[in-house]
Parts: sequence; C-alpha cells; structure tokens
Amino acid sequence: MGRVSERRLWLGTIVTLAIPLTAGFLAGGRNAYAQTILFGLLAAALALNGRTSRLPTGLGYVIAALILLGLTSFLPRSLFTLPGWRITMEHDLGVPIMQTLSPQPWVTLEEWTLLAASAVWLTFCAGATFQENHRRFLMQGLVCGIAVMAILTLMMRWFAADSFIRRFYEEWRGGEEASSLFPNRNHFASLCASGVLLSAVCFRDAWARRSWFASTLFAVSATPLFAAVIATRSRGGLLILCIGFLTWVTILVFRRLTFRRVGIALAAILVLTTAIMLTGRNVLEHFSHSMAGTNLFNSDARFPVFQDTVRMMLNHPLMGIGLGNFENVFPRYQTYTNNVARFIHPESDWLWLGSEMGIPALVLALAAVGIIMNSSLRYRIRNESRTSRHLRIGALIASCMTLIHGMVDTPLHLTASGLTAFLLLGISIHRDNQPSELGIVRHLRYAACAGLCLLSVNSWATGMGRPLWPSASAAQDMHRRAWTMIADNQAANALALTQTAILWEPMSWEGYYLRASARLMRGEPSATALQDFAIARYLEPNSGPICWKEAELWLKYDPPYAISAWREAMSRETAEATNYYYAILSGLPKYPDLRSSVRTLAKTPSLKVLYLCIAANESDAQGVMDDVLSNDPELTLLTEYDKRRFFICWARWGNREVLFEKLSNHPAWRKAGWMVLGDSLASKNNFKAAYDLALEYAVPPPRRENVATDDVDSLRRALLFNPSDLKIGLDLFEAQKKTGLKRDAITTLEQLVKNPEAKRRCLYELALLHADAGNYTEAWRELRTYSDS
Repeated sequence: MGRVSERRLWLGTIVTLAIPLTAGFLAGGRNAYAQTILFGLLAAALALNGRTSRLPTGLGYVIAALILLGLTSFLPRSLFTLPGWRITMEHDLGVPIMQTLSPQPWVTLEEWTLLAASAVWLTFCAGATFQENHRRFLMQGLVCGIAVMAILTLMMRWFAADSFIRRFYEEWRGGEEASSLFPNRNHFASLCASGVLLSAVCFRDAWARRSWFASTLFAVSATPLFAAVIATRSRGGLLILCIGFLTWVTILVFRRLTFRRVGIALAAILVLTTAIMLTGRNVLEHFSHSMAGTNLFNSDARFPVFQDTVRMMLNHPLMGIGLGNFENVFPRYQTYTNNVARFIHPESDWLWLGSEMGIPALVLALAAVGIIMNSSLRYRIRNESRTSRHLRIGALIASCMTLIHGMVDTPLHLTASGLTAFLLLGISIHRDNQPSELGIVRHLRYAACAGLCLLSVNSWATGMGRPLWPSASAAQDMHRRAWTMIADNQAANALALTQTAILWEPMSWEGYYLRASARLMRGEPSATALQDFAIARYLEPNSGPICWKEAELWLKYDPPYAISAWREAMSRETAEATNYYYAILSGLPKYPDLRSSVRTLAKTPSLKVLYLCIAANESDAQGVMDDVLSNDPELTLLTEYDKRRFFICWARWGNREVLFEKLSNHPAWRKAGWMVLGDSLASKNNFKAAYDLALEYAVPPPRRENVATDDVDSLRRALLFNPSDLKIGLDLFEAQKKTGLKRDAITTLEQLVKNPEAKRRCLYELALLHADAGNYTEAWRELRTYSDS
C-alpha cells in the first residue's frame, strides 16, 4: 500500500510539473485549447495528490476571502451609486443595461473562474506534500523545461526565419508574428530570468551532492536561458535577473560568512556582470536611452498609465470596477494617449488587481504573499537539511522575481508565468506537519476537480465556437468570425453574431463597429449605423484609425457622413492630421459634392494652405487666402515651406500685383517667396534682378575639397578614359575655371549636368559662369532650376 501511495505521489508530482511547462510551450497558455489542457491537468493533479499538508496559518482564509470578494461584482446595481459614465453609456447611448454592479457580468464571470482556478492552484501548491526529493525534481524539471523554451525562442529569432517552429506558433496565436514563445517578450524574459536563478540553485545543489553530470547539465542550461533574456531586449527581465541573483548570493554568503564564500560570490557576480557587458549592449543602450534627456518617468507610457489607473482605483476603492472590465472602463479615466494603442491592462499586475477588485483585494493578495514568505523564511525548523533549506530559499527568490516584475508589468496574468511563480511559492513552504485528509478538504477537492473539468469542456467548446455559457473569449471569437463574414459579404450572418456578442460584452467598441458595418452593407438607414458608430467612438475615444476606417465605409454607402468621421480622426491624432488631410484631398475628385465640407476640416493655417493647393477655382482659393491672412496677417504661424506654397497659390489665384508689392517691401516674406518674385521680374525681362534675388536666397551646394592637380590636359585625358567618373569631371571643371578657360568649363558642366548625382551642383556652377559672362537670362534659368530640384 505504501509503494502504491508513493507511486501515486510521484505521478502527481510529474503532472504538477507538467502544468506550468505545458502552459509555457503552448504560447503562454491563454489560448482556448491551451486552457482546455491546463484545466484538465490541474484536475488530474488534484485527484492524484490525495493527501495535503495544512496550509500556513491564515492563508486559506485569505484566499477564500479573495475569491468571495470577486463575487461582489454580481451584487444588484440598485445597492450602489453608479458612476456618471455608466449612466451616460446606458441611458444616452443605448448600451445594454446590466442589473449587476459589473457592467459586463459575463466578462466578470469568465475572469472570476480564472481567478478561482489560480487560487486552487496556489492552494494546491501550498498544501502539497513536497519533500526534499520532490522539490529537487520540480525545480530541476522547471530548469530543463524553460531552457528548452529558450532554445526554441533563440531558434525562432536567429536561425530559422521560416521554420516549422515559427509557423506553428504563428498559427497557434492566430496569425500573429512570433519572435518568442510568448506573445509578450517581457513576460518570456521574466520566466527565463527566473530560470537562470533556478539553474544556479540546482547547480549548487548538485555540486554539494557530488553529482557531476547534473552540475554540468545545469551550468550549461544557464547559457540559453541567459541568451534568451538578452535576445528579448527586455529591461525588466535583465533587471530582475540581477536583483534575484544578487539577493540569492547575498543570502548564501551571510548565512555563514567565510572568505571562501565571499570569494565565490564575488566571482559569480563578476561572471554575470561580464556576460551582461559583453552580450547585453542593446539592452543597456535601451536603459540609457530611457533614462537620458528629461526624466525616466516621462520616457515610458507605463508611468502615466499608472497614474490614471490609481485615479480610477481611488474612484472605486472598495469593490473595483469588476474583474475583466479594465480594458473597456479605463478609457473613461485615461488622460495619457498615443492615439493608436488601446491599453488592455495597466502595465502592472498589482494595479490591475486593485483596479478591478478594489483596494481590499490588493491588501489580501499582499497578505497571502507575506504569509507564504513568513512560512518560507522560518530558519529554525527541526529536522530540515541544509540542501532542503537551500532549495526552498532559491524557489522563494525565483518566485519573488516574478512578483517584483509584476509591479511594472503583467507576467502574473500570463498563465505560464503565474503558474510557475505559484508553484515556486508552494515549493518554498516548509511543511513540519503530517499530511492529512480532512473531510472538508476532500469534499472541496472533489468540487474543485468537477469545476475544473467543466471549465476544460467549456474552453474546448469555446475554441470550437460553441461555448456552454457566455464569456469574453466567446465574444472575441464572434468578432473575428464577423470580420470574416463582412469581408465575404455575409452581412446578415455577421449582424446576428454581433447582436449576440454585444449582449455578452456590451462595452466592447468592436461589436458596435461591426454591427454598423453590417447594417450599412444590408442597406439599412444610415441613422441606425451612425448610432452604432457613435457608441463605438465613445467606448474607444482615443484611436484615430478607427474613425478613419469608419469614414472609408461611409464613402462607400453615404459619403456626407464621412466628414464627421474624418474630423474625429484628425482631432484624435493631431500629429497625423496633415497626412490624413492630404489623403482626403487626394480622393476628393471622386466626391466633388464634399468639397465645401472638406474645406471646413482645415482648422490650422498649415491645413488651409494644403487645401489651397487643390482649390477648384479662384473664388474657392480667394476665400481660403482671405481666411489665412485675416487670422495671421504676418504669416507667423506658417512654416517656410507652407509660406512658399501659399505664395505660389497666391500668384496663381490672387492679385499678383499686390503679392509682388508685399514681397518687395516685406523682407520676412521674401525668403519664402523669392521664387515667385523672381518669376515676376523674369517675366518683365529683368533677368539680372531675378538672378541677384535668387543668388541672395538660394542655398549653395557644399564646398568641394581642393583639387589635387590643376593640369587641365591630364584631367581631360583621365576623363576621356573614365567618362563616368564624376570626381574627375568636377576636378576638370575646377581646373578650367581656375585657369580662366570659362567656355571650356561651361562645356564640361553641360556634359556633367546629365549625371543625376551632379545635376544640382552643376546647375549652380553654370548659373555663376553664365552670370560672370553677362548672360543673366541663362543664369536665372539655371539657378531657378537648381532651387526647384
């Protein structure tokens, strides 16, 4: 019986190890089919490990309180005062009204089940009957598994641009380009950094046990793990690697301070530092660039996002905004934007938890970590070997590396990193009590197994497009299918899908955008589609490309409505407003009826000048010019390039005599308008005045170095044998000019001007030679062409 129990325990340990490694090899574990496998493996691990140790004091109560706190989002909304944005969204815009505190209860339910599964995993790891040999096996297995992941990632990045591995992971992640096993390189760097420390811990353990093969294996395993951290160019991964390694070395030294230990520790630190300096130059440059200039806190988007998240958390301090709602609620509190990216998380695991579940949940999570650390750091425990204590402390430091990284990133929300960190926390706990099998524990384990099996089946059904109950994952799958249907002109089917997706995830802009697109394709009234587009804009208030795509749809079905979408896109992305407006003007000939409306989109002087360049007639252009001059009589708001275009358009459409008079008497304008004034002088055959004006404002080409020889004959012979050698040709011209052979110099330049690389220089020099010869007509033409080229 004891042998059977031992075999069952080892089988459970193997399954336990397989859970985080499977999540890692399956691209982080967020895929529906990956979750199917993981839920099933976790249920199997619970069933195989029949006996558990007592949890550290208070840990069970804290975890239970955290799970129950997540259920408060399902309380009736009538018990609370709702925020203003929710009232506006539901009553003014027509977003479906939910009767729960969470505005998206189905989304919250899915995230709560993941929270409960994570709590079950942490509880299982904290109460598992890990002995020293089990700890060693788990940590060694993690090192080997993560090292294989690192090798695969290095192969994907460096050796096989179109390999089977890359194609597999790109297909697994829905066509997303794969440069590492995980969707986020920082998360993968965090896992590999923990792997480097674990390899050092396992190396020391194997060295202490005189296992030379194992020592060599773990020393070699550290190489691909460290290389993967460097290859990802992750600042966070490299930083937590240094913090974790230095902490581990410091603990080893101060536990028993000897000269030998200090020497070994310094040697290890020197090796790590040397490796970073030799191979991590790109990451170090990334560090220096982020800290240079103004301020580190202004160089990264995450710090403004932290501030907005804290403000949102303080507005919902007790119960948060509801699990899974951050992405859709955060825009209501967002002040920082880069106009393109949508922040799906707050760049911090801890702030993510606090914003969605409230400050009490954040306190409970920190308390759980504190309880485990207190249990792990109790050194004065009877009957514990030094190797066991060493393994526990190493596991604790490796898990804390991920927890620390979670302060400025979200590795814990990735299944693979979170499962690994929780397993290491469980390994770090010392169990000084005998395994037990209490009735309530057994019943809870059976209930958890049943729930995990049900979640596994639902994940599989969700991946097949037939979920057992509504969820955000199912809604996102519907969105993907709706995009495909719209591309295939199946508007009716897409409309039915989006109607269901909106009920399941009512605060997702994508559902309303898709429904509006389907309605336009079906020929429904534009007013209904406009209402859906308005909701989509409200739910996604920062992205300009969304509005631009909306305008493209309106151009196909009802062009006048494109104006408001264009205006919104340009106001959201002011830095791209010129490019947007240029694209609008380029397509304007197809929609002449929109001209007057498009003209109103030009709110800045630069955009007005851009419109002026495509003005349809004199009255149209005169109105724009009068508008520019009335608002900015001195044209101080225009760049030199815009002034030049403005003067060209003025000469084309406006009163030319007034323009020439102003340019003649206005030195500040002449720098940008000298070409227009010069053309006027040339039209009156005053080529000398035109040339003198051009010579004053035209920027001369860079000066050439002194010619090596002034021998015209030798240079002429060299050019004869090398007619395509530009340097010899220019040297010949310089020598002819210097020796007074101006006619020959002009002939040489007329030949060289045919070379595109020398055209501008030759034109300028030709202008000077013609002027020197008194031929100002040709001098002006050459200098005018030079300035235009």
